[in-house]
Amino acid sequence: MHTQLEQFLYQAEDRYLSSQEINQYSDCISNLERSLTAYKRLRDQEMHIFHIIADEVQNEHPHEDSIDLGESILQWMSLLRYCSMAMLMSNIDYLDQQLNGWFKEIVQMRKVQFLDRLIFETLNEVVLEVLSKDLVPAIQPYLQRLDESLFANSSQSLLSNRLYVQ
Repeated sequence: MHTQLEQFLYQAEDRYLSSQEINQYSDCISNLERSLTAYKRLRDQEMHIFHIIADEVQNEHPHEDSIDLGESILQWMSLLRYCSMAMLMSNIDYLDQQLNGWFKEIVQMRKVQFLDRLIFETLNEVVLEVLSKDLVPAIQPYLQRLDESLFANSSQSLLSNRLYVQ
Protein backbone atom coordinates (compact mmCIF):
# COMPACT_ATOMS: atom_id res chain seq x y z
CA MET A 1 0.00 0.00 0.00
CA HIS A 2 1.12 3.56 -0.57
CA THR A 3 2.94 4.87 2.50
CA GLN A 4 1.34 8.28 2.20
CA LEU A 5 -2.15 6.76 2.02
CA GLU A 6 -1.37 4.71 5.12
CA GLN A 7 -0.31 7.86 6.95
CA PHE A 8 -3.61 9.53 6.10
CA LEU A 9 -5.53 6.51 7.38
CA TYR A 10 -3.66 6.57 10.67
CA GLN A 11 -4.19 10.31 11.04
CA ALA A 12 -7.90 9.88 10.38
CA GLU A 13 -8.18 7.53 13.38
CA ASP A 14 -7.67 10.45 15.77
CA ARG A 15 -9.22 13.33 13.84
CA TYR A 16 -10.70 14.40 10.57
CA LEU A 17 -8.23 15.28 7.86
CA SER A 18 -7.64 18.95 7.14
CA SER A 19 -8.59 20.44 3.78
CA GLN A 20 -4.95 20.37 2.72
CA GLU A 21 -4.62 16.72 3.76
CA ILE A 22 -7.80 15.85 1.87
CA ASN A 23 -6.35 17.49 -1.24
CA GLN A 24 -3.13 15.52 -0.79
CA TYR A 25 -5.15 12.34 -0.27
CA SER A 26 -7.08 13.08 -3.45
CA ASP A 27 -3.80 13.58 -5.34
CA CYS A 28 -2.56 10.21 -4.05
CA ILE A 29 -5.76 8.53 -5.23
CA SER A 30 -5.45 10.22 -8.65
CA ASN A 31 -1.84 9.04 -8.95
CA LEU A 32 -2.89 5.54 -7.93
CA GLU A 33 -5.63 5.53 -10.57
CA ARG A 34 -3.15 6.70 -13.19
CA SER A 35 -0.66 4.03 -12.14
CA LEU A 36 -3.35 1.36 -12.21
CA THR A 37 -4.40 2.40 -15.72
CA ALA A 38 -0.77 2.35 -16.89
CA TYR A 39 -0.23 -1.03 -15.21
CA LYS A 40 -3.26 -2.55 -16.94
CA ARG A 41 -2.22 -1.19 -20.32
CA LEU A 42 1.33 -2.51 -19.96
CA ARG A 43 0.00 -5.87 -18.79
CA ASP A 44 -2.47 -6.12 -21.65
CA GLN A 45 0.07 -5.00 -24.25
CA GLU A 46 3.06 -6.98 -22.94
CA MET A 47 3.20 -9.48 -25.79
CA HIS A 48 2.69 -6.73 -28.37
CA ILE A 49 5.46 -4.62 -26.79
CA PHE A 50 8.01 -7.42 -26.78
CA HIS A 51 7.04 -8.68 -30.21
CA ILE A 52 7.84 -5.22 -31.59
CA ILE A 53 11.13 -5.16 -29.67
CA ALA A 54 12.19 -8.60 -30.92
CA ASP A 55 11.30 -7.73 -34.51
CA GLU A 56 13.13 -4.42 -34.38
CA VAL A 57 16.27 -5.91 -32.84
CA GLN A 58 16.29 -8.74 -35.39
CA ASN A 59 15.80 -6.29 -38.27
CA GLU A 60 18.55 -3.92 -37.10
CA HIS A 61 20.96 -6.68 -36.04
CA PRO A 62 20.15 -9.83 -38.03
CA HIS A 63 23.35 -11.56 -36.92
CA GLU A 64 22.50 -11.29 -33.22
CA ASP A 65 22.35 -14.72 -31.55
CA SER A 66 18.67 -15.72 -31.32
CA ILE A 67 19.27 -17.56 -28.04
CA ASP A 68 20.77 -14.43 -26.45
CA LEU A 69 17.92 -12.35 -27.84
CA GLY A 70 15.30 -14.76 -26.49
CA GLU A 71 16.89 -14.85 -23.04
CA SER A 72 17.22 -11.07 -22.97
CA ILE A 73 13.61 -10.57 -24.03
CA LEU A 74 12.43 -12.86 -21.21
CA GLN A 75 14.56 -10.96 -18.70
CA TRP A 76 13.27 -7.62 -19.93
CA MET A 77 9.70 -8.88 -19.64
CA SER A 78 10.45 -9.56 -15.98
CA LEU A 79 12.03 -6.13 -15.59
CA LEU A 80 9.02 -4.37 -17.06
CA ARG A 81 6.80 -6.35 -14.69
CA TYR A 82 8.98 -5.30 -11.75
CA CYS A 83 8.81 -1.68 -12.89
CA SER A 84 5.06 -1.92 -13.28
CA MET A 85 4.56 -3.44 -9.85
CA ALA A 86 6.86 -0.87 -8.23
CA MET A 87 4.87 1.85 -9.99
CA LEU A 88 1.59 0.38 -8.76
CA MET A 89 2.92 0.23 -5.20
CA SER A 90 4.63 3.60 -5.60
CA ASN A 91 7.71 1.93 -4.16
CA ILE A 92 11.03 2.35 -5.96
CA ASP A 93 12.69 0.30 -3.22
CA TYR A 94 10.82 -2.77 -4.48
CA LEU A 95 12.44 -2.31 -7.88
CA ASP A 96 15.85 -1.72 -6.29
CA GLN A 97 15.55 -4.97 -4.35
CA GLN A 98 14.83 -6.88 -7.54
CA LEU A 99 17.64 -5.20 -9.44
CA ASN A 100 20.24 -5.53 -6.72
CA GLY A 101 19.38 -9.14 -6.15
CA TRP A 102 19.74 -11.79 -8.77
CA PHE A 103 18.98 -9.72 -11.84
CA LYS A 104 21.91 -7.33 -11.93
CA GLU A 105 24.33 -10.24 -11.57
CA ILE A 106 22.70 -12.14 -14.43
CA VAL A 107 22.83 -9.15 -16.76
CA GLN A 108 26.50 -8.53 -16.00
CA MET A 109 27.37 -12.23 -16.17
CA ARG A 110 25.76 -12.75 -19.60
CA LYS A 111 27.96 -10.12 -21.28
CA VAL A 112 25.24 -8.91 -23.62
CA GLN A 113 25.18 -5.27 -22.51
CA PHE A 114 24.91 -4.06 -26.10
CA LEU A 115 21.81 -6.20 -26.61
CA ASP A 116 20.31 -5.18 -23.27
CA ARG A 117 20.92 -1.51 -24.01
CA LEU A 118 19.29 -1.90 -27.42
CA ILE A 119 16.28 -3.67 -25.91
CA PHE A 120 16.00 -1.01 -23.22
CA GLU A 121 16.10 1.80 -25.76
CA THR A 122 13.48 0.10 -27.90
CA LEU A 123 11.37 -0.67 -24.82
CA ASN A 124 11.30 3.04 -23.99
CA GLU A 125 10.19 3.91 -27.50
CA VAL A 126 7.44 1.28 -27.50
CA VAL A 127 6.22 2.25 -24.02
CA LEU A 128 5.87 5.82 -25.24
CA GLU A 129 3.70 4.54 -28.09
CA VAL A 130 1.60 2.20 -25.93
CA LEU A 131 0.92 4.60 -23.07
CA SER A 132 -0.82 7.92 -23.49
CA LYS A 133 1.14 11.05 -22.62
CA ASP A 134 -0.64 11.36 -19.28
CA LEU A 135 0.36 7.80 -18.30
CA VAL A 136 4.05 7.91 -19.26
CA PRO A 137 5.08 9.91 -16.16
CA ALA A 138 3.75 7.09 -13.97
CA ILE A 139 6.29 4.56 -15.29
CA GLN A 140 9.10 6.98 -16.15
CA PRO A 141 10.90 7.03 -12.75
CA TYR A 142 11.06 3.25 -12.75
CA LEU A 143 12.48 3.06 -16.26
CA GLN A 144 15.02 5.69 -15.28
CA ARG A 145 16.02 3.58 -12.29
CA LEU A 146 16.61 0.64 -14.63
CA ASP A 147 18.87 2.82 -16.72
CA GLU A 148 20.77 4.10 -13.70
CA SER A 149 21.15 0.65 -12.15
CA LEU A 150 21.94 -1.48 -15.16
CA PHE A 151 23.89 0.94 -17.31
CA ALA A 152 25.50 3.19 -14.69
CA ASN A 153 29.02 2.16 -15.68
CA SER A 154 28.26 2.35 -19.36
CA SER A 155 29.39 5.27 -21.47
CA GLN A 156 26.07 5.00 -23.28
CA SER A 157 23.68 5.48 -20.39
CA LEU A 158 20.35 6.65 -21.70
CA LEU A 159 19.60 9.20 -18.97
CA SER A 160 20.01 12.14 -21.29
CA ASN A 161 18.44 10.33 -24.23
CA ARG A 162 15.37 11.71 -25.97
CA LEU A 163 13.31 8.73 -24.85
CA TYR A 164 12.58 10.13 -21.42
CA VAL A 165 9.69 12.52 -21.39
CA GLN A 166 10.55 15.62 -19.42
